[in-house]
Amino acid sequence: HEDHGIYLANGSNITIRKSNVRGNAARGIQLFTQGGEYGTLENIRIEGNRVYANGHANYEDGIAVNATDRGTITSVVIERNLIYRNYYSGIRFVGDAMSAVTVRQNTFDANGSGSSSASRSEVNLDDIGSGAGASFGRNIFNAGHLLINDCYDAAGRGFRLEDNVLNGQSAPPGAGDCVGLVLQADPQFVDAASGDYHTRNPAVAAYGAYGGLSPTSTLAISDANVTEGASGTTSVTFTVTLSAGP
Repeated sequence: HEDHGIYLANGSNITIRKSNVRGNAARGIQLFTQGGEYGTLENIRIEGNRVYANGHANYEDGIAVNATDRGTITSVVIERNLIYRNYYSGIRFVGDAMSAVTVRQNTFDANGSGSSSASRSEVNLDDIGSGAGASFGRNIFNAGHLLINDCYDAAGRGFRLEDNVLNGQSAPPGAGDCVGLVLQADPQFVDAASGDYHTRNPAVAAYGAYGGLSPTSTLAISDANVTEGASGTTSVTFTVTLSAGP
């Protein structure tokens, strides 16, 4: 029941990239320092991953960041990931010993889909003090239930959601002072059921895991010469196919 896909407890300069993290009993990716008993975490990058269908009970999520007491978690970038259909939330923050957490250009969809809790959400703050110094920008949230369960005192601690796309409900009444500008729009995913989260709505083209990227581009380089010793030159054309995104 307590198995996680990837568990970081101590270390620095760690990157999790281009992984499929799915079907784990508890959390997909967990950052948890046990209040400093395990150590601290610093300079962590989580980018270009698919994190989906993790957890089977409340408080089991796609990504969890849990930092208390001496177990600080600092300088975390979570970027260009697809985070979808996790049991309780897409990403959850626990504790007040974190700082400089940047969550940008990710696509969140239908997180909380397994739970019936009123607190299930795409972004989840565990309690007062959680989520200090975390900022969200240029993400797409296709909210299965809520964008965020409650802001608590997070806005005063530097927690902010600003300039994101939202399709769905933001926060319960009176609980949303950490939510800034949102673009209310349906991203029109190509085929969410099969995991294709490219968007068809041009209004959101700059947002989410594929925002600002061309999923498939072709670059042709012509007029190139290959010298073959003293025998002369041969004209060639190079074709390079570029792909981007998780």
